[in-house]
Amino acid sequence: MLQSESATRKSFRKPFWLTLFVAAMAVVVPWTIFVIVTPCNGFKQMLNMRAAERHIQQNLVDLSHDPRFASIEFRPFTAGKCGCLVAHGYVSNAEDLEEFRALLMATNPPVEVLFSVEIRSSED
Repeated sequence: MLQSESATRKSFRKPFWLTLFVAAMAVVVPWTIFVIVTPCNGFKQMLNMRAAERHIQQNLVDLSHDPRFASIEFRPFTAGKCGCLVAHGYVSNAEDLEEFRALLMATNPPVEVLFSVEIRSSED
């Protein structure tokens, strides 16, 4: 009788683990394909926003200390191509705007950059 119980347990274990493996793969494989194949999803957006935040902290702090660009703020954002870096604020003239864009792009941002920088005169 002991041998038949042992055989029953062993035969029960194989289908259980096989069923568990198949069920896990039924969840893992489609999720992995979704993450890899989909051009933009929440996971990729999160990674891009983290990259934008790191870039702001490592490269753009000095740029914000320049008095010409003191009113410009940087932040990661959900828009753009699956997460981006936003530059928002104003400068006093067109030359400063062009220089700001050139300096920002020279830092080689790892994500798309959205500019929301206006030109305002000193009277405004």
